[in-house]
Amino acid sequence: MNIVLQISITAIMSKLEQVKSYLQEAQALHQQMKERLSEPGMAVQVNKMGRLVEDLRRQESGYLSILVKLLDQQKGGPLANSSQERTAETDGTYSREVLSDGEVSGELADEVGGEKRDDSMSLKAELLKERMETQREEKEKQELRMLREQRDLLTKLVEQQKQIEALEVRQRRLLDGNTTGHPPATTKTQAPPSEAGVLRNGAGQEKRQARVTTENMDDETTESAVVRRLQELRERRARVEHLTSLLAQLQTDTENERESQVPTSSAVAAAGNTGQQPLGGAGSGELVAAGSQAMPAELLELHQKLRQAQEAREKLAELQQMISLLQEPDVEGSEVTQDPPLVSSSRQGLLTRESQFEQQQQQQHRGEEEEEDERWTD
Repeated sequence: MNIVLQISITAIMSKLEQVKSYLQEAQALHQQMKERLSEPGMAVQVNKMGRLVEDLRRQESGYLSILVKLLDQQKGGPLANSSQERTAETDGTYSREVLSDGEVSGELADEVGGEKRDDSMSLKAELLKERMETQREEKEKQELRMLREQRDLLTKLVEQQKQIEALEVRQRRLLDGNTTGHPPATTKTQAPPSEAGVLRNGAGQEKRQARVTTENMDDETTESAVVRRLQELRERRARVEHLTSLLAQLQTDTENERESQVPTSSAVAAAGNTGQQPLGGAGSGELVAAGSQAMPAELLELHQKLRQAQEAREKLAELQQMISLLQEPDVEGSEVTQDPPLVSSSRQGLLTRESQFEQQQQQQHRGEEEEEDERWTD
């Protein structure tokens, strides 16, 4: 009997210690919640935690009273139990059940265990609820962060799409302008004397630049670069041909003037020396004076024209060299860019426009030659 009481006392004491530890934790948590009372929804949690603390205190007092009773029973010994049993037997009827010490300790243990489980479950539920709230807040923050990142990414994608569309529109406009554009009309201008040296010095640089540009051309700008280069070469060739035609015409004119003026000067000199009267009907003295006055001016003019003709010949030789240099990039350009697949369809259109442009240039040269002939005949 004493052994059973000792076991029940030790069990009650262990339960009492557990309740005390729970009570301390609950009081600390209740104090922390009071400090956070300004937060929304915290007042309800504080009230619940206060009720839990009161329940734990009642359990502590109940365990203490049970422990005191068990200690008193242990001090009284078997006499207390026998006196109680005798009083119950003399009455003839049992007003209550006579329970042994083992059954009393079992019931107490069950009550204490149930209350402990309820308290621990309520405390765990509160803690779990707080943890779930914090996790939910963190999850919402993560979702907001992800949504912001997705929005930034979408804005960047939209901007890139707009830039790509603008580039495509610009490329389409360039291609349309190159395929439908006509070559600019060349005006009738005479190159200055220093242009030959400048073009001769820059011919090598243009040749190297043409090679570099043809090698570094992209698929998108190949057609426009080829068209632009061909137009530049055609313009230079047209200017050179125009200059050569003008120089040839000037050379023929100077030779004709020299042939026509040399006999007249000799005839005037002969008439002045012999003193004969020319076909005009003037006197010999007048002819001699006129011949002596006209000869130096004619000779000077003839000398100037001969010098101009010599300079024109030199310039013609330089221009012929330039023509040979300018014709080389055409061959090299044709070797470098041998009808790429992107411009094969537009090559035929370029050739037709080139033939039309050459016909227009020939017609212009013919008209200019006719105008020059009429001017010289006048």
